[in-house]
Amino acid sequence: MKENLKGGLNIKIAKKVAVILIPVLIAGSGLLVFSRIQASKDQKLIAKAEEKGDKYMEDENNAKVLENNAKPLENDVKALENNAKASEDAIAKADKTKELLKKAEDYKKSGDQKLKSSQYEEAINDYKYALDIYKELSDKYEQDTTEKRSEIEIAIMVSEKKIAVREKSGATSRPFIDIN
Repeated sequence: MKENLKGGLNIKIAKKVAVILIPVLIAGSGLLVFSRIQASKDQKLIAKAEEKGDKYMEDENNAKVLENNAKPLENDVKALENNAKASEDAIAKADKTKELLKKAEDYKKSGDQKLKSSQYEEAINDYKYALDIYKELSDKYEQDTTEKRSEIEIAIMVSEKKIAVREKSGATSRPFIDIN
């Protein structure tokens, strides 16, 4: 019976991690596709500028050729630099989000383990760290983090109730054993 509970718990955790990671991966993929499309557009602009330059060269109008090629190429170089910077920023942001999600999940797991071993104060501390991380991420991933935050808040309340019961019974040095 413990194996069924353990397997079910692992499946629940895997599902929750997937619910958070899938949108992050989709957003990262979307940014990558966007940067590829923008790079293709930039290449087309450069090709058009070269064609116009070639046309003026055939007319032997060197001054217009230089003017025609210089301005669009400068603009294209600036656009390429801006796109590269935006892509780097998006990738760095996605990596930081993944790192924060992993930290929050690690704190939650640590809190769960400490709760099982009747270390309620330490469990509350770990849950609060995880909760703080989820609150930080909630601006972007409100739907994904709301469920996690409510689970952690419930675990904190359970831990606090067990501490109160333990203190009320006067058993501060021994662990609280829950029969349920």
